[in-house]
Amino acid sequence: PHSRMEITLLDSALLVPAAELIQEAFNEFNEKMSQPPEFPELKITQAIVEHNQDLAKMNPVCFTLQATLTDGTLAGVVVVDARDTFARLGPIAIRTGGQGKGVGRALMQAAVERAKEYTSAVALCQMAFNTISLPLYNSVGFDVIEHLVAVRGLPPATLEPPAGINVTRARLENLDACDALHQRAVRDRTRPDFKVSRRADIEERIQSDDAAQVLCAWDGARCVGYCAAIDDVTGHLVAETTEAAQALVLAAAAIYRQAEDKQITLHMVARLSPAFFRWALGDAKMRVQRQLAWMCTHANTVLADDLVFCGSISG
Repeated sequence: PHSRMEITLLDSALLVPAAELIQEAFNEFNEKMSQPPEFPELKITQAIVEHNQDLAKMNPVCFTLQATLTDGTLAGVVVVDARDTFARLGPIAIRTGGQGKGVGRALMQAAVERAKEYTSAVALCQMAFNTISLPLYNSVGFDVIEHLVAVRGLPPATLEPPAGINVTRARLENLDACDALHQRAVRDRTRPDFKVSRRADIEERIQSDDAAQVLCAWDGARCVGYCAAIDDVTGHLVAETTEAAQALVLAAAAIYRQAEDKQITLHMVARLSPAFFRWALGDAKMRVQRQLAWMCTHANTVLADDLVFCGSISG
């Protein structure tokens, strides 16, 4: 670590400055790369930091680390949720002007070491145009597992859902079915017995007051897909078929359409789900925002090629 720097758990008094740092660092870098702002409003990053701090009060496997210089300057922040098989890391942000001074590396190493006390591995998403941080992540143990394409928008209300698929709000009794789908989607190429669960994250979202936090797609009595918080960059989707994925997106859109500022965000594996990708950009009229690299410290991680999978920006 930097000799003039201390890495500790985030001080609750610095919650808003931490959110401001994340917003500023991401948006300034995106501007340099001629990209749109990552976080147009402070309330987005503030909600991310506040949510993880709330989780941390109940479970120490969720934590936010801060890097503070000896003069009291908040130099960097990283958010980690290690409740499931793979800890989800991100966002991580270094104060503008502080890059290249060891802050990012020290924060990453501290976050990974702490997360591995609780879980098997750590995952994150890296913006494809950010060629500066990708070598850093690789050097502290992250391998590129898959390339994602982020698309965003709200499908037209006139778009008809596929026949034969029913979509309902998920209940706790559906948790096993949802997590089983995730375990089929993300796995180890060499160990069939290795299961990548996202149970804790799904369960928390099912218990949320938001009616569209988790939706299930049904073919008769069988759950063939689910989506969780796809109005947010931290959401994800898993489905057995293109039709199930389409039905989930359209059902979520019908709910989000009632709110002024909600749209759907999907981090799509375009090469594995070309039909769903074409539908999203064509009939659903969604727009490509960026490309990302999904990285993980578990090098043998693979995505199933017979399922539709959309990841989250936090891995």
